[in-house]
Amino acid sequence: MSIALVITDRNAEKLRVLLQQRLPEVKIQLWPDISSPEEVTYAVMWKHPVDIWQQLPNIKVAQSLGAGVDHFTFDQAIPEHVILSRIVVDSLAQQMAEYVLGVMLMRQCRLTEFAEQQIQQRWKFQRRLQGKRVLVLGVGQIGDVVARQLQLNGFDVTGWSRTVQTDKNYPCIQGKQALYDALADCDYAVNLLPDTQATRLLIDREFLSACSQQTWLINVGRGNTINEEHLLEACRNGDISGATLDVFQQEPLPEKHPFWQQPNINITPHIAAITDQQEIIEQIADNYIAMTQEQAIKHKVDKSIGY
Repeated sequence: MSIALVITDRNAEKLRVLLQQRLPEVKIQLWPDISSPEEVTYAVMWKHPVDIWQQLPNIKVAQSLGAGVDHFTFDQAIPEHVILSRIVVDSLAQQMAEYVLGVMLMRQCRLTEFAEQQIQQRWKFQRRLQGKRVLVLGVGQIGDVVARQLQLNGFDVTGWSRTVQTDKNYPCIQGKQALYDALADCDYAVNLLPDTQATRLLIDREFLSACSQQTWLINVGRGNTINEEHLLEACRNGDISGATLDVFQQEPLPEKHPFWQQPNINITPHIAAITDQQEIIEQIADNYIAMTQEQAIKHKVDKSIGY
């Protein structure tokens, strides 16, 4: 048995070295330089090639390199027997909560506006924003931490989820009509949804039309959940107050993308939460050992729902 690192968007040599130090007895190889493809039973993947399942036919477990699994979700060629897993790191949720809270507090205190006034060397007194009603889309492991952090800071939180939630300290709603009703009465809509068949382009013209004009959209989930053309239209027309975006359909964001120049759209380069590499190594190693000992794989992906 051996491990293959099938990571196509970056140099994974450092990851291979660290993982080899953690599992010194295991053969670990970087794709595409796999000397014995038939020996590979465990693969760490990110943006894998479509024919990888033919190249490495004996994979038992495919481990995503990150929390996102959309590269698995939309791959119809994954063999039925392959177990899928994703990275779940507690520090990611806390970082995400800090990012979202930071965006909201900057808006509440109008810090961006005062920074602009400093450049102009002219103060224009403005009262703090009062609205604190927040709709959190997706209240799984990360979304729940975000929601609770916002609650602790005085925000009125409602969650929207695929299934009924009975263990939360805040109200949760389900269904598209309930979503649209809640959007009409919220000051912030925070998207933490995964990229699945059900969520792709969910935030479209209909969604944005349901928002009130004071709604500020924050996307720290997946770029493909937003129809970017419709969002730009809504921001330009004043249908919503604006948006803060950390993820996009194409990353890095193209130089000529209109988001760069839109005054009421704030963008950051996918930095809301940065995974600690050592935590990734430990989860990869733990799941590999679990596979070899025929134990349960942690953080399995439910193929039927896509996360």
